[in-house]
Amino acid sequence: MSNFGFKKTAEGAGEVKGKAIDVTGLPSGPIALDPAREQEAVQRGEALGFTDRGQQRRGGRRKRPAPPPSQTIYIRAPQELAEWFESYTEQQGHRALWQSIQDFRDMVENSRSS
Repeated sequence: MSNFGFKKTAEGAGEVKGKAIDVTGLPSGPIALDPAREQEAVQRGEALGFTDRGQQRRGGRRKRPAPPPSQTIYIRAPQELAEWFESYTEQQGHRALWQSIQDFRDMVENSRSS
């Protein structure tokens, strides 16, 4: 059934290039488990804080939350103003122009509430 990822060399095939792993003695079929020993091992693991991965939610990876809806806008502006806006964005350390727009929105809303 499974060879646990090891490659067996064919008899009489000669030497394998590189280091070969001796897989003689490894079982090639399903392993019989003693239910009593398995239960004891599970209890010892739980006492140490381990949990069964089957109890975790399915999927393995955490899903990122969906990004908020976005919209693309195209604005024609005088070159000098557009360059200033890009320069401002870089000086603020923003990675996107919309973050500078957010700055301006916050300034406008704060000036209204004052």
